[in-house]
Amino acid sequence: VIVAFMEPDDRTNDEHGERSTPSIVLAARGNIVHGPVFVRDARNAGLTIPIHNVSFVGPDQMLALLRDEEKKTGKRLTANLIVTQVVPSYLDTRIPVVGAYRMAMNRYDPTIPPGIGDGSYRPGSRYSFGSLEGYVSAKAFLAVLRKVGPELTRKRFYETAESMGRFELGLEAPAEF
Repeated sequence: VIVAFMEPDDRTNDEHGERSTPSIVLAARGNIVHGPVFVRDARNAGLTIPIHNVSFVGPDQMLALLRDEEKKTGKRLTANLIVTQVVPSYLDTRIPVVGAYRMAMNRYDPTIPPGIGDGSYRPGSRYSFGSLEGYVSAKAFLAVLRKVGPELTRKRFYETAESMGRFELGLEAPAEF
């Protein structure tokens, strides 16, 4: 977690030399468990400043957990949350990979395989940033496999990936390893 003070004078209280409230918190590490707990605890400690996280925090699940907690406590926890994504919005079907992803999700209607997890997790919706990110990653993996050909070894896989240059995944921007 990075705590950012926007101005040097913000770091201390002039009278007592104590730390004052930061201007923003960048939560650079987190996951489905740690992210919402951190946000809840920060809000319960009185911090209403922006909190930033990156996509692997599980934004859909984090938001659902925080909204559940808001209903229980009546305290606003979801204000000033920022989560950056490494993929486009799963709602933007103008982007080719998003359209392909949604078609695949509709066609195959994936579910959690039996025996995986404790049964408590249920996706909030058919589409999510996390599953789109997995779909794009799988497309990149398959692009390397196709280029390697039938003589697959770990060494050839790495060499091929590193030598592919720019290639298309349907993101409207070239991918490159």
